[in-house]
Amino acid sequence: MISKLAKNVAFRALIASGRSPRVAMRSLMAAPLEDVSKLRWQAVFLMGAGGSGKGFAGRKWMKYMPGAPSTGIDFDDSKHKNLLKRELTEAERGQTNLDFNKAVAELKTKGIEIKPTEGGRAGQIPFRVYDYDENAAERLIPESEWADILPPAVYAEVKGLKDVVFGAPVHEIPSFWRQVNPDLYKEELAGYLENAPGYVHEMSSEMAKSYFEASLETGDPLFVDGTGANQKKMSDQMEKAKKAGYKVSLVFVSVPLTVNQIRNATRSRNVGADIVTAQWTNIRNNFVDLRSTANKAKVIINRNDSVDIAKYERNRAKVEAHIRKTSKYDSLYDLIKKSAPSELGEWGKLIKPL
Repeated sequence: MISKLAKNVAFRALIASGRSPRVAMRSLMAAPLEDVSKLRWQAVFLMGAGGSGKGFAGRKWMKYMPGAPSTGIDFDDSKHKNLLKRELTEAERGQTNLDFNKAVAELKTKGIEIKPTEGGRAGQIPFRVYDYDENAAERLIPESEWADILPPAVYAEVKGLKDVVFGAPVHEIPSFWRQVNPDLYKEELAGYLENAPGYVHEMSSEMAKSYFEASLETGDPLFVDGTGANQKKMSDQMEKAKKAGYKVSLVFVSVPLTVNQIRNATRSRNVGADIVTAQWTNIRNNFVDLRSTANKAKVIINRNDSVDIAKYERNRAKVEAHIRKTSKYDSLYDLIKKSAPSELGEWGKLIKPL
């Protein structure tokens, strides 16, 4: 329990740092993350490469939801499954109504042409399609090239599509937290393929940015699930959240690159092996710089070696085929030898070519 004197000292320090009295008071109102009844003005930023198991780590926060025990639901308990399938209104989830009007001006300065729809509860944004260049950076595909570049199944859905209207993500878990995650929007978009989600990644990312901006105005607890590969983007969002009065926690979900590659290659929604390697390298470096921006930062080592070893042994051919198809290496062993050689002492025997 923080004493009244300690609160007064903290309040004066926040004012001295340039915060307005209202923003300073919001920061003091934010309770510890474990205090589910007082989650307002908390923001958790999750970072980790594809295949790190961020979704599993995120359950720590998503488990708190209406109708659940005070300790949260157990995602593996069949009796709790129905709690995840509910469609709740924002009021039922204890959330404030969104208003995209206030987010519009800020987003327009960044070239995002969002405009609020009637009532301010949803936004409208131009539809775009992307792929990845040789450096794993996203590249806009002009509409004039869609027919030539896109897979037929994608082109059939996006042909002639000019814009999209969206609000809070349809596929959010009915938790007390607002979940800012581009992947939640992907499944809503025309042109989404589970085994090739990259075509709509940047589109879903722009939608998530807009949702983030609108959510900041509410004070509702925010859970921002990104890779963290774009340091400036995450740093800017963390600073925005702090400026709005949020207490910001940064969580880095880390596993060896070998594990990242195995998990990524064996899940239904995967990305190229070179992209995973680039993310893994950049994110580790970015965390070192980003943690000073957060009020609190921690690392979750999300290893489950027996499961990952068995997964590789069962799916060796699938993993190796994915590596050959989506990287410049002939095997996972060669990729690790070049990109994370220190891991060969632990994983080399398992992944060494037969």
